[in-house]
Amino acid sequence: MTSYHLSFNLSTPDVSGEPICIAGSFNDWKEHEYQMKQTAPGEYKIEFNIPSNLKQPIEYKFLRTHWANVELDEFGSVTENRVIDDPGEPIRAWVPRWRVNTKVCDTDLEPIKVFHEMVLPRTRKKRRISVLLPYDYYQSHKKYPVLYLMDGQNLFEEGAPFGSWHVHKRMAVLAEKNRHEVIIVCIDHAGKKRIEEFNYIRHYQTEPGRGHLFIDWIVGKLKPMIDKTYRSHTDPSNTGIGGSSMGGLISLMAGITRPEVFGKLMIFSPSLWKILDMLYDRMMYLPLVSHDQYIYLYAGGKEAANMKGFATDFYQQFKSIDPGNDRIHFSVVASGQHNEKFWGKEFPFALKYLFF
Repeated sequence: MTSYHLSFNLSTPDVSGEPICIAGSFNDWKEHEYQMKQTAPGEYKIEFNIPSNLKQPIEYKFLRTHWANVELDEFGSVTENRVIDDPGEPIRAWVPRWRVNTKVCDTDLEPIKVFHEMVLPRTRKKRRISVLLPYDYYQSHKKYPVLYLMDGQNLFEEGAPFGSWHVHKRMAVLAEKNRHEVIIVCIDHAGKKRIEEFNYIRHYQTEPGRGHLFIDWIVGKLKPMIDKTYRSHTDPSNTGIGGSSMGGLISLMAGITRPEVFGKLMIFSPSLWKILDMLYDRMMYLPLVSHDQYIYLYAGGKEAANMKGFATDFYQQFKSIDPGNDRIHFSVVASGQHNEKFWGKEFPFALKYLFF
């Protein structure tokens, strides 16, 4: 039987000297079979043969001995499986950080959580507002920029019904790089009334919408409460809003209708088909290009077929109106799906772009 000769060279900033192994589809993902040889601090190497008739694609990952210590990306997310494109070529890889006994961050650096309750327009029940403060907030006298995020139930809690962005863990990793000095305000969604609350068009087909009231509430009630209670910068260059799906759509509409308030927009997988008549209207983009707003736009390649297309159309429309504008970043992740896992992975990249 013919075989492939594989050669791996790995670099990592971790110089602890702990053993590093490779596990993959070629060995049923066993932890200990292929241990790399350390050749220098942070440098590892291994060579071995595998049968050439293995099922393609050949996938693998690096781990420090056990799966509890698997490789992570620079912001603490578990990476996708690596793929061997050409077994005949030496493979050079980089691992920026590792999970440590299942932990992805130093929990002492996680944000401080403070909870409020407020009543929103046309509702009788109080809604939870969760404020995530920098871990060292009470050790300083600084003022901080503020980011308002939609769908608070899915942002930082374990066991959330649709998954979690793990914002608290992302912020802890960012704190290691001193990129954590932002107050995150998480607004719980309205449950069964979520789409209605986030739908800016008052009547989309048969769906009612009260997104205009929701934006007015953020600007008129929530933001003044936050600015009064916490040490926040209040100007638009230090005020952001963001969300995903319908939350991304209402955040975009907040940026369009209240550009004098929101100068940073984090728009993930927005439901742009809800504003189809506006999407190709030049007038929609004028507030965005005339108020020096920064926009981080994201779409996943494995979302609904029209998601990437509409996001691309939005980006192209924007750039056609203001070709020299370098304040919008469009990120497309080929493997990205319409869920919290991928939005959470994108979050630190967007936060870094918008605020740092």
